[in-house]
Amino acid sequence: MITLHAISRKNPKDLTKIAFYPAIALQTPVKRNSFYDEIADESTVTKHDVKAAVSALEAQVIKYLREGYSVRLGDLGSFHLTCKGKGEPTADLVTHKDILRLRVQFTPSATMEAAFKIADNPNVKFLLPQNA
Repeated sequence: MITLHAISRKNPKDLTKIAFYPAIALQTPVKRNSFYDEIADESTVTKHDVKAAVSALEAQVIKYLREGYSVRLGDLGSFHLTCKGKGEPTADLVTHKDILRLRVQFTPSATMEAAFKIADNPNVKFLLPQNA
């Protein structure tokens, strides 16, 4: 169940008006060991096998991103790098020194997107604590 709370925001066109919007109330993150235990319980591999596979996955994703590739992981989604940089007056002046920050971008697959589609999805449920 996804817990919601209401947040207030000012209207950027009229700063005197405030409206309330739903926002996701983040839960305590799932710890790695719990994650590994649950996968091991639902499969034929041990917790240590899961831990080794996830560690190898992390290392390979980092390796390929560093080499400039995007990484597609089937029904999970894909990872690719984006960058923020400073501008130069002409294209021939642009170098790696103009990069200010790299970020890893995750793009969910169509399957992952469908899992969280709100319309007619009985698997996505919300809770507003004041209504509980």
